[in-house]
Amino acid sequence: MTNKRITMEQLDAMENPTLEDILAFVNGGRYQKFFLKHPKAYRDGSVEVFTSAGGRVYGELTSLLYAVARLTRMSEIYKGEYNMGDVVEELDSIVHEDW
Repeated sequence: MTNKRITMEQLDAMENPTLEDILAFVNGGRYQKFFLKHPKAYRDGSVEVFTSAGGRVYGELTSLLYAVARLTRMSEIYKGEYNMGDVVEELDSIVHEDW
């Protein structure tokens, strides 16, 4: 395990962050072993690529993204055709409505 950490400023400055960088950020800035060295294939055709920590943090990330999409009503506003810039703009408008 490493003591390597990532801050918001570092993540924001990255031109091409990796999924590992984003997972570390969601994990309180702490890098962990998120991915299995060798993915596990199952008889049903599914493949497991995450360690238990990776699966937990990836679940948190996807839950957060879906919650943001629901909060901003992106699918209602754009009928499913939107990008993350639209999501951030809608979040900004929600923040300003509250003030």
